[in-house]
Amino acid sequence: MCLDCCIAMRDKQLPLTLQDTVRIPRKFASQDWTLPAWAEPYLHAKADRGLCLTGGAGVGKTVTLCLLARNYLRAQIAEGINPQTVHVWRFLSFPAFVMELQDAWRRDGEQTAWDLLKQAAQTPRLIVDDLGAEKLTDYIRQATYYLLNEREQWEKPTYLTTNFSLAELDRQFDSRISSRIAGMCDLVALQGKDRRLGIAKHA
Repeated sequence: MCLDCCIAMRDKQLPLTLQDTVRIPRKFASQDWTLPAWAEPYLHAKADRGLCLTGGAGVGKTVTLCLLARNYLRAQIAEGINPQTVHVWRFLSFPAFVMELQDAWRRDGEQTAWDLLKQAAQTPRLIVDDLGAEKLTDYIRQATYYLLNEREQWEKPTYLTTNFSLAELDRQFDSRISSRIAGMCDLVALQGKDRRLGIAKHA
């Protein structure tokens, strides 16, 4: 049963979807995939360690973290927690977030780049997808450091995907950022073929 169905069973008047509550892309919100057994310990509400999934393109990094968020919310609802209180996850495509920050920094608007950074830093459980895919500037390095440093200091579980190893992130950003990732996340390297290419071949 999908998360939307679980929520509908709890409260038919509350039209929440996984995209609305967590901003998980539609591609991952309704798929009937299974969370890997090794990731199940991170479903516990009291789990304070995050995850950093590394590996090549298409090996399942993003899918795994989206399944983790979905199953976490399912478990909370199954325990009788009001759906209005489960807005504890947020999915952040980091390259898109960087563009949003840069756009907010260049223009005057209701939300400043500082507002966007603080919101992300204060999210109880945050998925940062595709770290390192963005074009780096000193400003982006500083913003990334702020985000990860705040989350480590306040012990907010953080879940990252990246195509780079920790050593490569160290060289691309700096040692302060890679150190904080290592300090607050368990590192898991995923291997395998690019599933997207397999789907394209059989389409």
